[in-house]
Amino acid sequence: MSRKQISILQKTMLIDFLEDHPELVSQKQTNQYTSADARKLWVELSEKLNAIPGATKQWTEWRKTWTDMKTRAKRKKSENKKEASQTGGGPSLAESLNEIDDKVLEIMGGEILIEGLQVPELGLLYTLPKEAEVGEVPVCKSYPVHDNDDKDKE
Repeated sequence: MSRKQISILQKTMLIDFLEDHPELVSQKQTNQYTSADARKLWVELSEKLNAIPGATKQWTEWRKTWTDMKTRAKRKKSENKKEASQTGGGPSLAESLNEIDDKVLEIMGGEILIEGLQVPELGLLYTLPKEAEVGEVPVCKSYPVHDNDDKDKE
């Protein structure tokens, strides 16, 4: 296959196709959506991408291109975030995100992948007896604190 550089039009078409087919982005397979279905979509996309000026690739190479685009966008986002949190002033040395990077991050779920998942943490739940006086030391029991704890109290 050709070693030509991927055109902006090809990148845009790749992103548009993936927006229309979120199952390719998530890569989650079910009884209704199998790896054969994913392969058909990648083949369809590669035919469309190869029909316009720019690089010519096999469907597996286009899939790798998408993986590389995701990795590059996440790396840029992370470097920008790190650079912004540093002190010292002066211009940022991190490579700024372009429109394509922003769109890639949006398709992937944006901040969620950069920040990590919100996971409930274990903590201490303070309970005060109803007759507690101001200034008394609260009774402290160690319980896991979860969002669904309120349901257990009802």
